[in-house]
Amino acid sequence: MLDVNNAILAENATPEVPRINTLALENDGIHKIEVFDDGSNCQGRYHLFLQRTNNPGRVTSLVNGDNRLVFLETAGEVHTYTFEATEGNRITINMTTEDGTLAPSLELYDPMGLPLTAPTPLISVVAQQSGMFTVLAYSNRRETGTYRISLTLMDGEPET
Repeated sequence: MLDVNNAILAENATPEVPRINTLALENDGIHKIEVFDDGSNCQGRYHLFLQRTNNPGRVTSLVNGDNRLVFLETAGEVHTYTFEATEGNRITINMTTEDGTLAPSLELYDPMGLPLTAPTPLISVVAQQSGMFTVLAYSNRRETGTYRISLTLMDGEPET
């Protein structure tokens, strides 16, 4: 990824997990993403996913008690969810495979868009601030299939 002055901000040459993690952009303007193969002259389709973790676009809202069945129809697809939490709420989010060979992965971001967790199928944290939180849900092995995602908000510390 290149900034507005064509300086390299981030790169990833790992074909197994072709991903650039959360990145804070320092400047306004047009940034560039270059996508190319590893030199083996492969041909084919690819999907590109780009999402803001603060004020994300094309989201699905979650509310306390949600328990949804969802389908990942494209390898590498990432679903984005948002929900409101209050400082001190215990946030529990769970993602389980219902059909297929998905490797459930969730990432949680605070209202400023900063990461709160590493990829995991189960999140249990206490909100340190109030606001809109963002969740990314995907298969860590880039398969398709059906998963269940649930959200519980409670007052108090996470269970150990």
